Amino acid sequence: MYRIMRATHHRTGDKWCIYPMYDYAHPLSDALEGITHSICTLEFEDHRPLYDWVLEACGFGPGRPKQIEFARLNLTEYRYEQAQIAPAGRKRLCQRLG
Repeated sequence: MYRIMRATHHRTGDKWCIYPMYDYAHPLSDALEGITHSICTLEFEDHRPLYDWVLEACGFGPGRPKQIEFARLNLTEYRYEQAQIAPAGRKRLCQRLG
């Protein structure tokens, strides 16, 4: 569940050449950070069995995070993709959404 890439990284240089893959890192970071529900779009539906397997194989019990998929939302009045939301706009958006 790791990839090895023998190339100079733009931040860490040559310090590391092995990196965890998303399907391994995602469930573990959710569990370690106390996330209860990992909400993602339908494109990740096929990844759910692996998400659950990683958590079970690493010993996370019944209180572990649950991955829930949903159809993509089209909200016309709000920008909701992280790349579209400027740091100053995040605060205003969160205040409006309550």
